[in-house]
Amino acid sequence: DYNAWAVTGQYKFGNNAINAAYVDSNYNSKDDTRGAEKDGWGIGLEHNFSKRSKIYAAYASATVEPDNGSDDDNDVFSLGMIHNF
Repeated sequence: DYNAWAVTGQYKFGNNAINAAYVDSNYNSKDDTRGAEKDGWGIGLEHNFSKRSKIYAAYASATVEPDNGSDDDNDVFSLGMIHNF
């Protein structure tokens, strides 16, 4: 059994955009040691140089809480450029 929900949004201003997201999920298995609750959020900023090129920076954080009692936190930061040929 898997349930999840998310809230996302984007605000554009000029050639820029701010993106934000929050996700919450719950996985229950027949074997109680394999289920987990997960939640995470992320925020990003992008700047369009043209219709084909943009740069971005993003940060995301997630927490996984397995049914066996341990915790796992994950943080990711990324920078990049996208050019469509």
